[in-house]
Amino acid sequence: MSRLAKSVRAMSRAWGATKDAWRFGTRAPQGRVTLPSQRLDAYVQTISGGLNLVKLRNLLAQADSGDLSGGLRLMEEMTQKDLHLAGVVDTRQETLTGLDYEIVSAADVQDRVADRELANDAAEFVRERFAGLESLDEALEHLATAVCANLAVCELVWGGGQVLEDVIEVDSWRLRMSDREPGVVLVETEEEPNGVAALPPKWVVHVPRAPRMHPFRRSALRAQAFVYLIKQLAVIDWATFCEIFGMPVRWATYQSHATAEEKSELMEMMANLGSKAYGVFSDAVRLEMAETSQRGSAPFESLINWCDRKQTILFMRGNLGTDTTGGTGTHAAASVQDEVREDVLASDIRREGRTVRRQIIAPMCAFAYPHRDVPLPYFRRVKPEMVDRLQEADLFGKAQMAGMQIPRAYAYQRLGIPEPQTGEATLEPSLDLMGQGLTEGMEVESAT
Repeated sequence: MSRLAKSVRAMSRAWGATKDAWRFGTRAPQGRVTLPSQRLDAYVQTISGGLNLVKLRNLLAQADSGDLSGGLRLMEEMTQKDLHLAGVVDTRQETLTGLDYEIVSAADVQDRVADRELANDAAEFVRERFAGLESLDEALEHLATAVCANLAVCELVWGGGQVLEDVIEVDSWRLRMSDREPGVVLVETEEEPNGVAALPPKWVVHVPRAPRMHPFRRSALRAQAFVYLIKQLAVIDWATFCEIFGMPVRWATYQSHATAEEKSELMEMMANLGSKAYGVFSDAVRLEMAETSQRGSAPFESLINWCDRKQTILFMRGNLGTDTTGGTGTHAAASVQDEVREDVLASDIRREGRTVRRQIIAPMCAFAYPHRDVPLPYFRRVKPEMVDRLQEADLFGKAQMAGMQIPRAYAYQRLGIPEPQTGEATLEPSLDLMGQGLTEGMEVESAT
């Protein structure tokens, strides 16, 4: 075992044994472990080619026994080959990663924070460090892929001064489960073919659902794999059906006294007729073409549409937002499903924030503030909010009349108006034009 791997393993055990991770203040593991490898990364054989029930059953059995690489690679290849599945999964992931994020001080979330100044200082430290990490966005996108297989792993690269310098995505074919330590994911490296334990503060292991269990027990792999297999077989059968019955049948008859050369020439003309759609025949030849009597889509299109709907329900908890084929009353139903998808997004945001706070922010604060009980900042996605500016302004006016004190910065933020800087020219406050108009109207009526 290499010296780096030994230090990572020892530090991971010490971290796991520590009750409060942010109190851990020893030296961070230096360097990168998942270096590019000719043996590991040069060529990865496809795993979905020739997929059938027997092969699929074996892959799932291997995944249950701890070999994650086959199941993870199968999930990736399914999303690459299935257009509908790729669209649904990308929508689910990009709905999350397309949102901006913010680092919130623990003092703004928790009521009982002993050292509010330290909490605010830690939040500012994390904001500055995240702003300098160019790879963070790509890493968060990689972690979002766990929506399928319920597992995604990144490596934290620590530099001098215990500062986080980079976040590296770990390829799926490097992962497996530990036989000796239940629930621990191993990462295969060039120096460690048996794998290095993926534990903090060196690794980020994102298991959105049931993080203390085997990842595949709550993943979408098992349900999705069978639907994918049914769909692929239906597409192949449909293509065969179209090839046989979609083209018109053509035949030619010849006289009984036709020679072998004439028959051979006629056969060659018929073959060319399939692609060129024209030919020259003698009067002794009679050519006929019969269009297939099959109409509609047979059962294949219905089966494929059924698979598409099940894929959408699996990842989006509803299908009317992406598919309204043959539906009635879809507007009202889609409105209900929008609320369901809001719940799914809220769950994705909560799970992502939990992983980032515990496995990235916690070690950052531990090394930046050694041996101090730092209130950990929170990682949050910012959901866009539709604000009625006039209604907000009216609400502020009524609140002021009721004697309520409104923070100036909050009012500017809610109304979408930038707060003026010192010395900056501003508009003069104007009178209530509507109230002024009503008053003038009443004066005119009184005069008449």
